[in-house]
Amino acid sequence: MERGILNVNMNNSTTSVTKIGKNDRTPDGNLLPEAKDKVKNMIEEYIREAGRVNVSELSRYLALSRPTVRTIVDELLGEWRADIEDQAVVAHKWCESVVKEIDAQPENFDKDTIARIRLKMSLFDKMRVMRRMLKKGGE
Repeated sequence: MERGILNVNMNNSTTSVTKIGKNDRTPDGNLLPEAKDKVKNMIEEYIREAGRVNVSELSRYLALSRPTVRTIVDELLGEWRADIEDQAVVAHKWCESVVKEIDAQPENFDKDTIARIRLKMSLFDKMRVMRRMLKKGGE
């Protein structure tokens, strides 16, 4: 298979995705460790840019089988689950500190500060919902 770079346009941004060639495989057809790391990084970037996972599309762009792409995506999601739990703790601690600061120094909260807090809280709510969905999918 020829090797080349494809630019995938996703929501007005582009991610470079490189096809995997014969030089990226062991004699038995498996991916070399460095090629797997490269693919994993490309898939991670793609997911972050696109905000979704399309295994068929990734499989086609990378010239890999769907099961291989699915396995790599599952590995990434497993790694991210631990990160998400850590982020939940940080978000909780941030909320606690805001509540304490509101009680101690309410005069520090102008319109811009309140708007930023509302934005963060909205994002935290969205992350909480996604975390629930992730836990349901991981059970």
